[in-house]
Amino acid sequence: AGLRRFLVGLGKKVILADNFALLIRLFRQSGETSVLFYWMYAVAFALNIYFDFSGYCDLAAGCARLLGLRLPINFDSPYRSLSVTEFWKRWHMTLTAFLRENVYFPLGGSRKGRGCTYLNILVVYLVSGIWHGAGWTFILWGLLHGLAQVLERLWGKRRDALPRWVRWAMTFLFINLAWVFFRAPDVSSALLLLKTAVTGGMGGIRLWLVNGLFRREISALELLLPVIGPYTAYLRVALILGIGLLAALWPRNVIRQMDTFRPNWRSGLYVLAWTVWAILSFTGVVTFIYSNF
Repeated sequence: AGLRRFLVGLGKKVILADNFALLIRLFRQSGETSVLFYWMYAVAFALNIYFDFSGYCDLAAGCARLLGLRLPINFDSPYRSLSVTEFWKRWHMTLTAFLRENVYFPLGGSRKGRGCTYLNILVVYLVSGIWHGAGWTFILWGLLHGLAQVLERLWGKRRDALPRWVRWAMTFLFINLAWVFFRAPDVSSALLLLKTAVTGGMGGIRLWLVNGLFRREISALELLLPVIGPYTAYLRVALILGIGLLAALWPRNVIRQMDTFRPNWRSGLYVLAWTVWAILSFTGVVTFIYSNF
């Protein structure tokens, strides 16, 4: 089970996170300002940071399990959350627990009335933003998450009455928009990207921008199916975003699977195929995003 989790983490990092990082880098170099490119960039970064950090945690937890140790769970399918409050119960769970026990509770938690509760939430996520980096972009990112949770509490049961898919879409949209501040080098760049999201022009996907994605895999497919040649740009983007969203939103994540995992020939073939694909996808040394924090 430990080896399986280690290899899953390796696949998340090499196959998914690194390809998303390549897509993001090419987007920045292109200077494109179309709405399609903005949203492709936004979703790519959301999935990049998730698989980078989640893959790192799986690698560490898998190695620990091989040594007979059990590390605390740090991710539990956060992009399946129906609210920002739930998101922080699933995303970087050890940091959330640390801030709750060492900042939120000492401030009084929710014991001193609504006003103090809302203020304490804002303070906690202000601290979270500063923990990630002493810059206005990180501070705004943290405050946005704190403000979103305050608004959810004010909305209350009326929000809970909305259909599940509406609550999920609202949450996922907010998370993607907030990540802009986390990623942008400064506030003006973040605001420019957000403006592009609604006022950018129309445009397709240029082949040279995504030519590096799944280079070996697409080349093999072109040999087998030459007819897909004109559509490879869209196929590359659909493949990376499709696999990424499916893996991020799959109900039974690797943590849930660990509880019932029993080695058999099917799981062996799955792990073997995943490992071979990951090894063949090595393109160089790529650092983990969260090594900066």
